[in-house]
Amino acid sequence: MKNYPHPKLNAQENYRTLYKVYDETITFDNVKRIGELIALSTLRFTALHLGGYFEHVYRSLMKDVFNQKEKEHVISDGYDYAQDAVLFLCKFIGKNPKDTYAIDRNGKRITIWLACAKHVSKLITKDRKRVVNEKNVEAIKFEPNYKTDKQIDEEQKSVERTIRKMKLNKGQKKTLFCYMAGMTFVQIAKHLSIDLSTVWRHRQQLRQKYLSLKSK
Repeated sequence: MKNYPHPKLNAQENYRTLYKVYDETITFDNVKRIGELIALSTLRFTALHLGGYFEHVYRSLMKDVFNQKEKEHVISDGYDYAQDAVLFLCKFIGKNPKDTYAIDRNGKRITIWLACAKHVSKLITKDRKRVVNEKNVEAIKFEPNYKTDKQIDEEQKSVERTIRKMKLNKGQKKTLFCYMAGMTFVQIAKHLSIDLSTVWRHRQQLRQKYLSLKSK
């Protein structure tokens, strides 16, 4: 079985103490890091067993989590798992990840940490079904796709037309542009001076409007 070690940590981080954040009370200062680590740990299990596409997503997420401060680093699609984990944990600010979230049918205690991991796992399962349904998963390649200036210009115009058709309000537009710039939920909330719950609501509204537009 493959083993995927964590990439080289930043000088400010210590590998041995990294996961001790699970013992801390969830705050606005550490919720991003806790969510990232939970998403990374959950995705790692899928990468180990399936490889291929999920191995690529896992390695990309590792770079997002540990090396996102590097110059010119672009956040990958895999970071969506981390963002969803952070939003899940935002509901438990002031509590410890090891506190009780619920009691299952067998009377066993489910911690906030485990509940968050299960939440991320459900999202991964949806993507797993999508990937499995591809005709040839192994044919998926992640090579750079170089485009001409004309293609880039046409795509930009297409994006602008789509945004106009979505008829977004001012708050939704600002959130969308921040998200397109690769900002995380926490970064968007700080940049726009709004609550994380508002960022989440805007994203859900954006998704609904986009899907509604595509279904016409």
